[in-house]
Amino acid sequence: MEKGESLYLDLHIHSSYSKDSLQSPEKIIEMSLKKGLSVIAIVDHDSISGGLKAREINKSNLEIIVGLEVKTEFGDVIGLFLEKGIQTKNFFELVSEIKKQDGLVMLPHPYKKHKLEKRFLEKVDLLEVYNSRLKQSLNIKALNLSKELSLPQVSGSDAHFPWEIGRGRMKIKKPLNPLDLKKILLSEEREFIVKQTGFFWELASQCVKYLKKSQIL
Repeated sequence: MEKGESLYLDLHIHSSYSKDSLQSPEKIIEMSLKKGLSVIAIVDHDSISGGLKAREINKSNLEIIVGLEVKTEFGDVIGLFLEKGIQTKNFFELVSEIKKQDGLVMLPHPYKKHKLEKRFLEKVDLLEVYNSRLKQSLNIKALNLSKELSLPQVSGSDAHFPWEIGRGRMKIKKPLNPLDLKKILLSEEREFIVKQTGFFWELASQCVKYLKKSQIL
């Protein structure tokens, strides 16, 4: 990336290693580059395999953050910058495991089936304020929560299908230095560029989940 260029990031993408997605790591890389993204996070449900695979095969200048999404007793939580899988679904154990790997704790779609207790929120590093799959009213509530808590704001497409990638991106006016990426996420100003996907694709991913579980796919 040339000096002075901005970063375009999508921090919430699911691969075929998730139970409700069919898009391969190869396709994710291809679409991310086509959409002009600089950084993506692959955060499969209960698995870092998709992120590791994408990073292994990536031959481009796209920066890939390895992570996972876990359903805890407080709701879904994302761990970013991981190298090892995490098995626990207990929130406080999950946070401990993420921090042992020097990772970041991200709260996705906070108003989608979460218990927003103080002891939960005080462990969060990043708060997703724009998710392209959600209604704008829920994103606005998330934005207000981030301001109330003074938490760094991030966005993601929550893409389960290739055409969703990049629809929940953010722009940071900073050249890419992978070594500084965590610092950039925690401190730099950002702009959000979001195109809502609609509820239909949520239903579509649930169909994929059912078909995979039934071993039809």
